[in-house]
Amino acid sequence: AYLGANKVNRFLKREIYYDMTIGRDVDLIGTLRVVYKNESKAQTWPGGTYVNYLRVFLPPGAGLMQYQNNSSNNIDDVQVTNINNLTEFATFVEVPPKETREIKFKYRISKNIKLEQAPIYSLFVQKQPGTQSDLFKFTFHLPRYLKVNNFNKDDKFTNKDAIEFSQDLLTDENYEITLSTK
Repeated sequence: AYLGANKVNRFLKREIYYDMTIGRDVDLIGTLRVVYKNESKAQTWPGGTYVNYLRVFLPPGAGLMQYQNNSSNNIDDVQVTNINNLTEFATFVEVPPKETREIKFKYRISKNIKLEQAPIYSLFVQKQPGTQSDLFKFTFHLPRYLKVNNFNKDDKFTNKDAIEFSQDLLTDENYEITLSTK
């Protein structure tokens, strides 16, 4: 949610990096990094400081393990709430003119993938309204005994043990990965 009273959005560049690692015991560890670069020249209108309330929605029971906002890593700066059967991480982000801020959340998702029942990992990425084309890079790591059967965005990852995929986020995106044992 953009909270500024200026037009700094037109000067802002965003890059979103999402890394999911499935551990040996099929535990899920996610890392989300959002990089904001404010290219406005001064505090004067229409530029100025970018002020945002960043909200990240995760499956229920997700637990925040680590948080970083540039040089600050005070996990108490993140409000963790359960809302509509989701876990929400929320924090304020301010990016002064000609500066860059990187926000990082590392978390554990409480549910494991049940290979014998539903060997599918799904990720829904909602584009922020009003943005043009933010870079979105998705990295997916598997333990040695699992492989990708199908990735709905690119079939070149079939039978691989990792995915590195990037695109401009022009619309909401749904990523689906079907897994199996090797």
